[in-house]
Amino acid sequence: MKIACPVCYCDAGEYNINIDEFSIYKCINCGLEHTYPIPTDKELIDFYSRYEDIRADSAIVKLNVQNNLEKLLKYGLNKNSLIFDFGCGKGEFVDIAGKNCYGVEHSNSVGDRIFNNLDNLEIKEFEYITLWGALEYLNDIKQIMKKLSNILKKDGYIIITTVDAEGKIPYYYKPPEHLTYWTKKSLHLLAEYIECDILEISQYNMKQFSHIYLDRLLSRTPKEHAVVIKDSINKLPEIIEIPTNELFTVFKKR
Repeated sequence: MKIACPVCYCDAGEYNINIDEFSIYKCINCGLEHTYPIPTDKELIDFYSRYEDIRADSAIVKLNVQNNLEKLLKYGLNKNSLIFDFGCGKGEFVDIAGKNCYGVEHSNSVGDRIFNNLDNLEIKEFEYITLWGALEYLNDIKQIMKKLSNILKKDGYIIITTVDAEGKIPYYYKPPEHLTYWTKKSLHLLAEYIECDILEISQYNMKQFSHIYLDRLLSRTPKEHAVVIKDSINKLPEIIEIPTNELFTVFKKR
């Protein structure tokens, strides 16, 4: 059976990694790693209705929202900019970004400016569209990204953070939570499809509790050794800035 890449539609090749009932294939053209079979919308909604992320403490999320907003200042963001946050979770980014920011979260609707469907948006054209760690969750990448491009003003920006399949920091295969793992080439192909140019691809840093970072850093170390290492490390500040296994990418609409 031939499995096609969801971005460039090329053959994924025969090599794959099996994770429970899923397989992870790597595209022989663009290098995108992608999950098969692709979960349905219902399966994803069922999964996320039970999903919890211990790394997503509310205080940490809000700190990273502020950092993310600061990153957009170099691309002209101001208090009057119309922003749309796709996959907005509990809506922290929408709340902090202010009255001109709207969001969509398919699993629930939790605020006055948050909707559970793109079609229900009150505003039909935005200057900035953000996907903070959301691209790898999409089960129909090109259709969804095309819809987002269609509600982006000319010369507007799409800002994405997503899993870096070429970076130095390891990452886990986590279907059905993460469905894709991205390369620079696959991001450039996506940009062409949605009629955008890429202005920036860089490593994404974020704030995190130091104890959670150490837990993740040592997650593949035997427990008896991890305890010794943790005890031998000087006490870190409670919150630190850390490198991640994600890329920060800025697209500009042609």
